[in-house]
Amino acid sequence: MWQACQQRDIILITGNRNAEGPQSLEMTIRTLGTATSLPAITIANPRRLMESKEYAERAVVRLLDYLQELDNYRGVGRLFVP
Repeated sequence: MWQACQQRDIILITGNRNAEGPQSLEMTIRTLGTATSLPAITIANPRRLMESKEYAERAVVRLLDYLQELDNYRGVGRLFVP
């Protein structure tokens, strides 16, 4: 999925945080990521995003901040929300 997003210049937003196995998102980013790769944006607590309006609002603000400065985050691998 991450590779398809990179090829299309699309941001991957996920709740996946594991690094289990060579095919995990984390290992893919570590192995294939470059200085120009777009970051994967990881929602730290997806369940809380759905349950807490305050958390969701903070997450949206952080996401928008990241998107406005996206070129500054190329090559970092992951960004976490919030």
